Amino acid sequence: MAITPIAFWALNPAGWPQPMSRKLRTPSWEEIAGNYGDAVRASMEQLFELRDAPAERMILWHGPSGTGKTFALRALAREWRSWCDVSFIADPEAILGRSPAYLMEVSTFAAGHSDEEAAKRSKLIVLEDSGELMFADARREAGQGLSRLLNLTDGLIGQGLKAMVLIRTNEPITSLHPAVVRPGRCLSQIEFGRFLPSKRTGGSPTTT
Repeated sequence: MAITPIAFWALNPAGWPQPMSRKLRTPSWEEIAGNYGDAVRASMEQLFELRDAPAERMILWHGPSGTGKTFALRALAREWRSWCDVSFIADPEAILGRSPAYLMEVSTFAAGHSDEEAAKRSKLIVLEDSGELMFADARREAGQGLSRLLNLTDGLIGQGLKAMVLIRTNEPITSLHPAVVRPGRCLSQIEFGRFLPSKRTGGSPTTT
């Protein structure tokens, strides 16, 4: 495994967004690819081919808990580390439910790079377990935050920021807001299936 830096974000006691940079052990995709089904592997390999943020910047991963989304994220962070910085949002309800300042702070975070280098690099913002905030009937504050999030991925807010958003949720895709899943918005949409304990490679269960 390699070591990859990831910034973990949350509001501090004073209510301001604050990053905590950590260096995590991240597997190569080759080490874990055998644990996933053909459709997941094909979609992941398309993501690995990227070397910059494309026009479509929303990534949606969905499926029950325990289906390998976390290991896939770690492999993605490792594969993209030469050109993309990863920010993991520990409190997605805050970044969607508060003022735009939190989202803008994360999307412009330099991650220790010089201003010149940071402007060249892409950013991946990961919203964990945020499916309930993406429902069509989400509360008003979350709905406003969702609008800002979508504006970041394909609207004026995101122009020049090279920021992608990865939404990871255990909720079925049919329950999400139509604006999130509409055709043409997602760069990648991957459904992670349940593992089959009878097929294991490298100590990890295999997906269907």
